[in-house]
Amino acid sequence: SSDLCNQLLADDLGFASWKTIIGKTDDELAWSVNAEKFRAQDRGVMETGQPRLNVEEITPEQTWVRTSKVPLRNNSGVTIGILGTYEDITEEKHMEQALRESEAALKMAQEIAKMGSFEFNTITRAIQFSDELYRIFELEPGSEVSVESLTELIGETDYPRLLEYAYDAAETGEAYEVEYEMEFSSGDKKYLYAYSRPIADAQGNLTRVFGAVQDITERKLAEERVQRLAY
Repeated sequence: SSDLCNQLLADDLGFASWKTIIGKTDDELAWSVNAEKFRAQDRGVMETGQPRLNVEEITPEQTWVRTSKVPLRNNSGVTIGILGTYEDITEEKHMEQALRESEAALKMAQEIAKMGSFEFNTITRAIQFSDELYRIFELEPGSEVSVESLTELIGETDYPRLLEYAYDAAETGEAYEVEYEMEFSSGDKKYLYAYSRPIADAQGNLTRVFGAVQDITERKLAEERVQRLAY
């Protein structure tokens, strides 16, 4: 097939003018190593009439692009070629990778410290847990968290203290730090250290509460053993 392009693509291909590409085939251009694959894609679009939209691919030069190809038809509706576009998304991909690595590092740090985090939306009352906080509260990771589910988990006789402190932070605008003992419906008893910090929007309205909860059971039990030995 022969190609033509706009000046932006010509610049990427190293041509001074878009006119230079006219008459050239895929085998003569920078993507020649993938020429057969691209021709097969083009034939598929032309034969089926179905566009190929927003496909993310990596080039031999390790550049990420998002491409789309649609059938190019004449006035009679006959498919005569392909109209293709692409967008360089390399920076976007690098940012996504950096974010994944950052999230993985945070998850590992939380596991090591036995410290989970949560976010409480004061407007919708929605609650989000980190994976480690799910573990601390003996919940299935990714499961829905609500006032009702925490009440059931902890038990009716023991108000969900995590939310109690989050509510206090939201209502007063003050950060809270507290250490407490909690017994779960499973029978497990844990010592927890919780920190809640309210977040206000640009108008000064409290909209969210961020918090962290650390399982300090092992440390507290060790302290109790030392105290018993001391006496």
